[in-house]
Amino acid sequence: MKRTVAQQDGVAAAKRSKKESSSDEETILPVRASELKNASTSVVEKPTPKLASIFQPRSTTASTNGGASLSAATKSLKWLEPLGPNKTCLHGVYGDPQPSSNVAFYDLDGTIVRPKNGKTFPSKTDEYDFEFLFSSPPRAGTLTVIQRIQERHERGFAVVVITNQKQTAYSAKSGLATWKKKMAHIAAAIDVPMRVLAALGDDEFRKPRLGMWEEFLKRNGDVKVDVKESFFVGDAAGRKKTRDHQDTDLKWALNAGLTFFTPEEYFLARAKEYEIPVRPWSPSASVPATGTLKGLIAEPEDEMVTVQLSALDTDDDAPRTILGGNEKKPEIVLFVGPPASGKTFLYNRTFTRADYAHVNQDTLGSRDKCLRVVADTIASHQSCVVDNTNRDRKTRKLYIDLAQKLGVTIRCIYFDVPKHVCVHNNHFRAHHGPVNEHEVKRKILPVTAIDSWFAQREVPKKSEGFDAEVVRAVWGWSGDEKAARRWRMYYH
Repeated sequence: MKRTVAQQDGVAAAKRSKKESSSDEETILPVRASELKNASTSVVEKPTPKLASIFQPRSTTASTNGGASLSAATKSLKWLEPLGPNKTCLHGVYGDPQPSSNVAFYDLDGTIVRPKNGKTFPSKTDEYDFEFLFSSPPRAGTLTVIQRIQERHERGFAVVVITNQKQTAYSAKSGLATWKKKMAHIAAAIDVPMRVLAALGDDEFRKPRLGMWEEFLKRNGDVKVDVKESFFVGDAAGRKKTRDHQDTDLKWALNAGLTFFTPEEYFLARAKEYEIPVRPWSPSASVPATGTLKGLIAEPEDEMVTVQLSALDTDDDAPRTILGGNEKKPEIVLFVGPPASGKTFLYNRTFTRADYAHVNQDTLGSRDKCLRVVADTIASHQSCVVDNTNRDRKTRKLYIDLAQKLGVTIRCIYFDVPKHVCVHNNHFRAHHGPVNEHEVKRKILPVTAIDSWFAQREVPKKSEGFDAEVVRAVWGWSGDEKAARRWRMYYH
């Protein structure tokens, strides 16, 4: 597909769905018709008395999207019940948006509107502190921002605003109320049926995570979105030239499989100015100019035996190497690895089947309790896995000494995973949730927990007192393909 918006003019055979309704819906009335400038104007001003008819808003005519003119009764932005278990996603509708296979998704701030007077951040008390981007068409015969959005609607596209508003959520209640009123003015100025989804927290709804995308799909009737014709316009594309604050809009479009445009591309027909961001799940995503992974992962020791975790389902030798072939006698298996490196994942995939007990400091609360549970488990003639980070020799010596005291063998599995992959896994497990019945929902860890592990890491060696070569586990996804597709998305 070429990157021209003109190719996206196919009209969807849209199905009508039940009207959005909620017993708790809140209606924010837009400014009166006499208080709005015409739709091609870039700024919505504060109310002024009796403007001439030329400044009246456009009258929305019947469109190819199956909608009749918006009546006075439907010309308002209605806030429905917030979405999510913690009500962290605002959901509003203007008019009566209909299902469509073609969808035009737009970011809000920096894409459709910006603060007045060149400010970086809008006022949290002035509902009129905004203006539409690109106040005049780039050249004769082209369209303004408002006209371009109206044109998409008239060509059969559903119009959806997708916006992160975390700062709004953490301001005073009056700040959130101001933002809702401002959004009502923006919707009234554009004046086409639209849906608004706004993520207030740092959870599954916040871009680039797909919570808002999934909620929209639930509300698009039985109509499947045509991702080849649909698109997303956003300013957060990671461009160095324009010093974009983030690249979350681009990543959101990539996660959803949509064509992406910056505002300059879409509204001004400029050339593409961004690059596809690195894939944080790839072990080589941060390969330095030398073309090697030196410094990203530990240099493997000669005494280590390397196992690819991605081979657990395809290579019988991988699980055998992990288990060590000593299942008949009680033993201690000591995990060594940073947070979110796949330690519990490997335990659930391999050691539960062999009836190894799981010893974890996050669950037990202290290292002393872990040592006591290990001793009790061995005394009951059962093997166990110590699933802690065990970053240094001093910590590992406690378990090595205990194994010698109990007269059992102790082995080490070292999770050699690059830091950026751990950061990605940290976001994935917090925002995606468990991938099997053995796992529980995790909270996201501060990145300092991962940084500190790498700063203080001491690579384990057999000479510390282990009874077998250290097994070096190299990260790679293994398991359910549906979850794997989720894992390969951007989360931050």
